[in-house]
Amino acid sequence: MQSGQQEENSVNTKIRRLKVTCVNAKYGQYIQKLYPELIVVPFRTALKYKKNIDAFITVKGRGAFIARFLKLPVWNIRDGVYKLPGKVATSFILEKTGSYTDARFPSDWEECVKATPGLLKIFKDFSLNEEQNIAEYSALQSMEDALLTVYAKRFLSLLPVSFPALSPYGIDEVKEILGEVVNQKIGIERYVLDASPYKLFTPGGRKRVVIIEQSRKSKQELKKVFAREESFKQMVLDAKEQHPGAAFFLLQPPSVLQGKKKGYLKKFALENGIEVISEQVSSFSILAQADEVYTVSAKIGFDAVLLGKTVHCYGLPFYAGWGLTKDKVACSRRNIKVKKEELFAAICLFFTRYLHPITGEPSHFQAFVRLILLQVPQLFENKRFIACINFDEKQKAFFSKMYKHADIRFMKEEQGIEAASNNRGMVYTAEEPTEELRKKCGNIPLVHVRPGAFDRLYNQQKMVSLCFEGGPYPPLEKILQIKTMTENDLLRARLLRQFLLELSSFREHYDYANVQKGQDVVVIIGNADLAPKKMSDSAVLQEGSGNLDKKGRPYHSFSLPLSDDGKLIEYIRKKRPEAYIVYCRQNNDTKVPVEILDLADELIPFARPSDFVPLELLGFTKETCSQSAKSGKSAEDEFECAGVELIDDIDVSRWNKKQVRAKRFLEKASAMTKAENTFCIFNCPITQVDGHLLEIHTYDSHLGIDALAIPLQVYTYGWPYYGGWGLTHDAAQYSLRNRKLNFEQILAGAFITQPRYFDSENNIYCESENAPFLFGH
Repeated sequence: MQSGQQEENSVNTKIRRLKVTCVNAKYGQYIQKLYPELIVVPFRTALKYKKNIDAFITVKGRGAFIARFLKLPVWNIRDGVYKLPGKVATSFILEKTGSYTDARFPSDWEECVKATPGLLKIFKDFSLNEEQNIAEYSALQSMEDALLTVYAKRFLSLLPVSFPALSPYGIDEVKEILGEVVNQKIGIERYVLDASPYKLFTPGGRKRVVIIEQSRKSKQELKKVFAREESFKQMVLDAKEQHPGAAFFLLQPPSVLQGKKKGYLKKFALENGIEVISEQVSSFSILAQADEVYTVSAKIGFDAVLLGKTVHCYGLPFYAGWGLTKDKVACSRRNIKVKKEELFAAICLFFTRYLHPITGEPSHFQAFVRLILLQVPQLFENKRFIACINFDEKQKAFFSKMYKHADIRFMKEEQGIEAASNNRGMVYTAEEPTEELRKKCGNIPLVHVRPGAFDRLYNQQKMVSLCFEGGPYPPLEKILQIKTMTENDLLRARLLRQFLLELSSFREHYDYANVQKGQDVVVIIGNADLAPKKMSDSAVLQEGSGNLDKKGRPYHSFSLPLSDDGKLIEYIRKKRPEAYIVYCRQNNDTKVPVEILDLADELIPFARPSDFVPLELLGFTKETCSQSAKSGKSAEDEFECAGVELIDDIDVSRWNKKQVRAKRFLEKASAMTKAENTFCIFNCPITQVDGHLLEIHTYDSHLGIDALAIPLQVYTYGWPYYGGWGLTHDAAQYSLRNRKLNFEQILAGAFITQPRYFDSENNIYCESENAPFLFGH
């Protein structure tokens, strides 16, 4: 027993957690999350107890003089090779020795590359995870195996016991990940459009040679890669000499192309008959068309290595010296040859750690790749003119950030259509397009913009997503009818279902004493998703006859006004005379003024089967009540309450719009309370009632998807997006919805495929799984 404890103590002392400090408090938080084997001490505390600090971490090399003043070892944390656009820090490299961009001295990067082949062979058969116990992990570190090189042992000794930092990627997983990077064209500079497949077209099939330009650097920076300014011109001359008759192209970095910085080669290249690529396009798509690539030390040369191109290096960047490039400069320390999969695993999977910009938690490379893929098409697909009409202030602010690369103009309807026609643009409307508007637009693409499923479901103050229908964007109904959901889509939908259950409005549990034994409980969700001002008298549909919905689609329905909850209660009471009915009023209509919604919050709970509603909630004065009420009571009593049946007799000639709207709420409350055994609640749908059958009835409330997630029996009387696919009991029978879908497929279409999610704080597009975090959950 004692020997076992001694062994455990020896292991713990071997990998003592080091204490470090950093001036930048924000990066200090990143370090603590990404490197749990370290203890990050606040800088002011470190100044007081500097003898107990093991290292000082600088951010991108800044502040090293402070470490020299404190007489502490200097570590450096910098951005990874792949980054997201903007100022969001998402990939990090912590270097304890040297720098991967400085080839003059030994570095952790070189140790990592040497260790990678052995690690990949080990992890092919060994699964390392957070639950791995100390004994198994110690056995891995001490195993005497020819596959475990000295470098791999040294690399593993730096890792913590309780939380291994690197993921257990085997060589097969690395090949799969690298294949996705190449197929999806994920280059280091990826946030521009791809070049034409024939951009480097050469008549006669001549060899295509791409020379990579770089922005001017100081002589000190060039010394780090054993290069000089003369190296650039020498590179061009050698390329011309080695490839007579070839076609040469100069690829410039964005900073040089935009004129922000100067380069080395443009004038010299033109003098030597080299074509300069003047458009800002994806460097990855250019390198993919090249036969050979010449560079001094550009990072995008790493893209050419992953593409399997012949790369000539006139300096010593981090990817040179490992047998994958033809080098003009030799390095005795880089004395092993690796495969491109091993070099990729070293820099992207083992050497770099990733932090998710929205969740703020450690992430992995595959999730980081998905975020990169989201940015590219979204940022650059709409560079045309967009006339936005019928947008409110909240939508304007969100849309402006979301489409910052487009030429956006918020205008009135007539002006917007005219401007879109003159500029060959598009018209985006935030309201349901009418036939009149469609006729006015004619051939101009008309797109309906509306909040995404999460925004409509939870009615948050902060917008996180938008849906687009019309023009190049298919409607949700078409997506659900045609699209084949992949296994990845369904897996994401299953995870999303867990979020829905956690965020669900169906949280409450009721056990009504009034519910009789064996009596069914029917919950009616109010129809607040349709604004009453949009509904006309012709919106009453005839039972059993062919009708058209608001988008012109044929279906059959019953005879009920589309926005009258009182009629729906009476209809269900006739159909289910023995059931116990619970009415739930939902306020999801963002078009109703805020003060009216606040008033409704107080008013609706009083719409239970009672005779009186306090008029003080409506802002009525005693004078108004004494003049209009006819109950025969004193003015003081009249002010406190008035009979619901007297609401229609009140003189409204001197009322403001707020009071008139409140009267309409009262009229609905009056109609609803005429049905017996109806209990009215506000925004509290119920999950279950012990021992009773529970049903959810609604016109087309978005909370129906919440109920299906539980799952509960849902009856619809309108045209919700989740209705007509075989999961609900529908009064409407759609001729265009003849496909049977399960719940995950509907979620994948409505929450993953159609909406576009955007983090307005970090200014990046994100995934549906991130929406709850954006809401603050």
